[in-house]
Amino acid sequence: MKFQPSLKSWTKLGVPAVAAGFIFFAGPVNSEASELGDDLIVKGQESSQVESLQELLNDKGTLEKSAVSGTFGKDTKAAVTAYQEKHDLIVDGIAGPQTIGALEVLKQGSTGQPVENLQEDLSDLGLYNIEVDGIYGDKTEKAVTEFQSKSGISVDGLAGPETFGALHTVMTKAPSSNEAAPAPEASSESKEEAPVEKKASSKHTPSADAPSEDTSSEDTSSEDTSSEDTSSEDTSSEDTSAQEAEEQAAAERQAALEEAEAQEAAEQEAAEREAAAEQAEEEAEAAEREEAAEREAAQAEQAEQEAAELEEAAEAAAAEEAAEREAAAAEQAEQEAEEQAAAEAAAAEQEAAEQEAAEAAEAEEEAAQEVVESSSTESSSDSEASGDSFTAEATAYTAFCTGCSGTTATGVDLRANPNQNVIAVDPNVIPLGSTVEVEGMGTFTAADTGGAINGNRIDIFMADRGDAVSFGRQNLEVTVID
Repeated sequence: MKFQPSLKSWTKLGVPAVAAGFIFFAGPVNSEASELGDDLIVKGQESSQVESLQELLNDKGTLEKSAVSGTFGKDTKAAVTAYQEKHDLIVDGIAGPQTIGALEVLKQGSTGQPVENLQEDLSDLGLYNIEVDGIYGDKTEKAVTEFQSKSGISVDGLAGPETFGALHTVMTKAPSSNEAAPAPEASSESKEEAPVEKKASSKHTPSADAPSEDTSSEDTSSEDTSSEDTSSEDTSSEDTSAQEAEEQAAAERQAALEEAEAQEAAEQEAAEREAAAEQAEEEAEAAEREEAAEREAAQAEQAEQEAAELEEAAEAAAAEEAAEREAAAAEQAEQEAEEQAAAEAAAAEQEAAEQEAAEAAEAEEEAAQEVVESSSTESSSDSEASGDSFTAEATAYTAFCTGCSGTTATGVDLRANPNQNVIAVDPNVIPLGSTVEVEGMGTFTAADTGGAINGNRIDIFMADRGDAVSFGRQNLEVTVID
């Protein structure tokens, strides 16, 4: 079934019959779904209503989730346009009542301006004959179901995109301008037909006082008035009705024209706002690009400067490190040279001292041998006095010296056993192997001899050469224990 909206529906929707043709509107220009406000939502706006619209578009798959920001930009307009094209709605990129109603899917319990617009359209199509109240109840659902059935679309009683698309298709199929609006120089016949069509479209019923065609015929036959007078009265009545209808039609056309002009002004204002928003957006993008380029250039310059500074610092650090290494190497070489010289001097001094000591020891040994040979009897008798004490001249020696064997006359390896309490004695005074107590030093074993150790002299072994040198020469009381 194809719907043909009446003249009332076109004027009610803001469709004036003008010389340039028809301008079609799907509903009042300031209508919106309740949660989306009462104004058209156009590009450039920024609000919570825009964010709600974007969320609906995202649910329908025409807008990315990342674009839900509360700002109506080019992506949102493209999504609105795509949704309108897909569902045969008015394609203008503006979210009005029809688009919002299709997005929200009106159903039982829905309220607000989109429901009112739907009820008005269904009323204009003769499917909704009760008060337009903006409440989606049983009557509205029944009218929607009937419209869906007659339009050949899915019948579910829900006013969604398919239903609004079909409504748009039906409501935009207007009659031609010659059929919808009478020409200025209309014939009397067309004037007579106009009020009849208006009554039909307005669903008016004849008044009880108005005479019908049957009553007029009976009165004419019963009275003695001439048919000429009756015809004149009927013509006058028809002229009056035609004039009233013409005036009413003119008033409706004027109201529709004014509404169309208001709609055009609103659209012009919306277009200007959109153009201004686009220009502002382009200027902002250009400024942002310029600022980004400046930032990038500044960052590049800063990075280059930092790289140069790092390179310079690295070179300075490398030079300083090389200088430090060179100075350290020179200092180490100097220290090693000093240590080497000191070691050589010490070795030479020690060698000379040892040589001198060896020579002195040899001379002492020879002299001692002579003394031993001349007084062997006297020395022997003195040495055999066990437990005798006497004062002896004490010195100290070490086994860790150049030319020293480290082994005593009795075979004790002092280098391998540095903790041995050993003294060197004159065997003619203190027999080898004797245990000797030295004043303040402890008990020692007479296990060694020396070239310079003759008579009442002893030489105490010390593991540390420094201790031996520090000991010097002392007179101590010694006691031969056994």
